[in-house]
Amino acid sequence: MEKPLKNLEILLVKERLIEEAERLRDKSKYSESFALYKKALNLSIKEDYKDDVFRCFYSLGNLSRMLGKFNDAINFYDKAIDCAKELKMRLYEADASVGLGLSLRAIGNLRDSMRLIKSSKVVYKKYNDSEGLAFTTWAEAGIYRVKGEIIKSLERFKEARNIYRRIGDKQGEGYSLCGLGGASRVAGMFRKSLFYYSLANDVFKSLKDVFGEAYSYCGIGNAYRMLFKIKEALENLRKATKLYRRIGDKVSYAYTLWSIASTYLLLGDYKVSKEYYNEASELFRKTNDPRGKIYCYIGLGQLAYLNKKRNISISYVAKAKKDANNFGFLLESCHARVLLSLLEDKKIRLPSCYNQLGVKLRFNKLPINIP
Repeated sequence: MEKPLKNLEILLVKERLIEEAERLRDKSKYSESFALYKKALNLSIKEDYKDDVFRCFYSLGNLSRMLGKFNDAINFYDKAIDCAKELKMRLYEADASVGLGLSLRAIGNLRDSMRLIKSSKVVYKKYNDSEGLAFTTWAEAGIYRVKGEIIKSLERFKEARNIYRRIGDKQGEGYSLCGLGGASRVAGMFRKSLFYYSLANDVFKSLKDVFGEAYSYCGIGNAYRMLFKIKEALENLRKATKLYRRIGDKVSYAYTLWSIASTYLLLGDYKVSKEYYNEASELFRKTNDPRGKIYCYIGLGQLAYLNKKRNISISYVAKAKKDANNFGFLLESCHARVLLSLLEDKKIRLPSCYNQLGVKLRFNKLPINIP
């Protein structure tokens, strides 16, 4: 009887670890949750609990992605997919494939990201999995936004929101509202952006979703920045940085620092702006985020020009344009092209690149307020 009792003890310990890890994850305590999932994974591997091995690899992938550790996330998701195939569980495989797709999107691999999301969506449709269908629709919308196909992005985010509302998932609806807020902002619809992010913030506060609160505060701050309401912008962006620091999400924190830098750029405080751009740039370098680096090149390029360093400025923005073209980031490429034409004192003939993307943006003097 000794061995079965020992096995039962191990099973109970493993279940308690996973239960506590899930509780910490739901409170946005990602690093603490990660440590417990690692312990649960080791026990699950040792005792050959295959279902829980998948569960732990998948959760570790999610947590790594939320912490901005995308290469680690890719590794965990790959292992989760292998487990799912061994278990012959198509839905498990689809779940991990979506996570892998989101991680690949973050490092700029949009083609493989979309392929994985779409293939998972087919599985969810086959199994009538509404939650999976909503999530893949939301993920598709995010890829379209990164690609610069803003009209498609808005359509998919609206579709995802409708599915989440239908199934009564308030959290999913909140993240869809954030997506609508972000896509509306880059489309030039700043008041709509503020409206969507404010709705999302109310949802996340009611759910006590700390990550969602941070995300929506950042969006609210950026919407105010685009409306040139500087006090309100900085107030909300600082709320976001405080929460992101607590969570440990380096990538979202870096994007918020970039937004603060861009706000100080508008204020004409170039010294403080540069400090924030440099801090954001270093974090984007560490997390291998290509879009983040492009936005920092654009910001630093503007600063260099305003500090009478025209050649350095052109070099930064040319680098942004090259990288944006290489990764297929259409909107960032357009920003860089318009900015280069201003830096080189050329007559602006480029509104068509914004028109083609369906965005209502126009810039004719520096500094340009990048959304």
